[in-house]
Formats: sequence, structure tokens, C-alpha cells
Amino acid sequence: MIDLLAGIFKNNNYVVRTVDFQEWGFRAYLINSVENSKKEEYFIIIESSDVSDLVVNKILDEYVSGFYDCIKSMNVTNKGFRKNCTLVLCCEDGKIFTKTLLKFEEDPFVFKKNIVTFTHQELIALKGNLSEDASIARINDLVLGDDGKIFESFKSGGTNDYPYYGLLMRVVTKLPIINYI
Repeated sequence: MIDLLAGIFKNNNYVVRTVDFQEWGFRAYLINSVENSKKEEYFIIIESSDVSDLVVNKILDEYVSGFYDCIKSMNVTNKGFRKNCTLVLCCEDGKIFTKTLLKFEEDPFVFKKNIVTFTHQELIALKGNLSEDASIARINDLVLGDDGKIFESFKSGGTNDYPYYGLLMRVVTKLPIINYI
């Protein structure tokens, strides 16, 4: 999942850097807007196969300050990093309780926080639909698929014919770089 999200950023002209968060058990990327951009925005995307409620609580209580210090030591961020950064946790569906997810996303300290949940079936299907083109235009095409009929089917709970669509909608709502029409 983490590579799919990094690919979306890369395809849309963001700078993507690998970050060493191994001491906390995570694969990680630091992503930022290009230097000439009018917006100063940063994203830290993390993923671990061992995510659980306990691990999410440790992220909030212990790891976040280490993440911040690690990235600051890279000397690739500006003053606005702390207030303009979103931490995105990729988490396989069913590994954490909804209460933990909400606690994570509502935590006001250090970074804005989002969790993108996924199933392996959704991930494989979305990768197949984005293939080599993860541009915002392509994502919009998928969101508006079949003149909006896929979205209407999704709203009524019928996405069996489009197993990627639930994950696509979660990605669109969690990544503020995607402005869909």
C-alpha cells in the first residue's frame, strides 16, 4: 500500500524520499511539494505488517517525536514542517479497532494524522486500475467511472463489480492532494 501512495505522489510531481524508521518497525517515505510550489506540504507515509491497537498507541505516545526528530535531522524540511505535515498510516483492514483509528486521527499533537485501511483484494484491484498512470486525472476518471454510476453503486453498498472502489474512495478522502470533480 505504501508504494501505491508514494507512486501517486511521485506521479503528481511531489518529492518522495525513503526514511529510515526501521528502529520503530516501519517502512516510511517523506513526501513534500516541489520547491517552487505555492504550498508547503509534507507527508510521512508509514507501513508495518505488525500494526495493532498497541502499535498505534505507541505511535501516538512514543514514536511520533522520534519520527519528527529523525526527519528534522535529514535537513530537507523548512520551518513549516511541523504544522504542514500529515502522517499517513497504511493499515490492513481489521488489524485495529475503529476506536483506535479515531483516536489516532483525532490526536491534535505533532502531525495531522490519517489511516488508510485496505484489503489485499482492494489493493491488487486498485494497482491494476492505476497501472502506470497514478495521476490525479486518472484517479478522477476512476472516481467518476461510468458517468458516476460506480459511485452511486458504491453509496448503496454494491461494489462487488469494482473491488478497487472502496480503497480508491478512502485514498481520495485521506490525501488532500487529490481534488476530485
